[in-house]
Amino acid sequence: MDNKRPAGMLILLPTLLVTHAFGGLMIITRWYEIQEEHPRLDETMLPVAIGLIVLSMIGLIATWYWRRWGVGCVVAAYLLAISFDVYFEIFFHLYVASGAILLYGIALWPARTQLR
Repeated sequence: MDNKRPAGMLILLPTLLVTHAFGGLMIITRWYEIQEEHPRLDETMLPVAIGLIVLSMIGLIATWYWRRWGVGCVVAAYLLAISFDVYFEIFFHLYVASGAILLYGIALWPARTQLR
């Protein structure tokens, strides 16, 4: 089996990992500001938000190593994040996450048969 990554994967997966890391750092350091902007959020949602980022990052890393279950993690994290965003009215992230999952699918499509 030839495990050559398409250029899209070589660019997008590390980029998404870095943006997730910065997003997680922003959530941790600016949680109170985010809460002020979205009043429905409370203290108990911080671990949920971080958990969604971690789930997505695990999926991205697994995808890099050709694991099919990594795609499931990324898709599950996306669906849960979209639900989170809609419930808490965080519409900016709703659009960003939708664009990211679309790019992920486009970048992964040429290599989908290589996942094991």
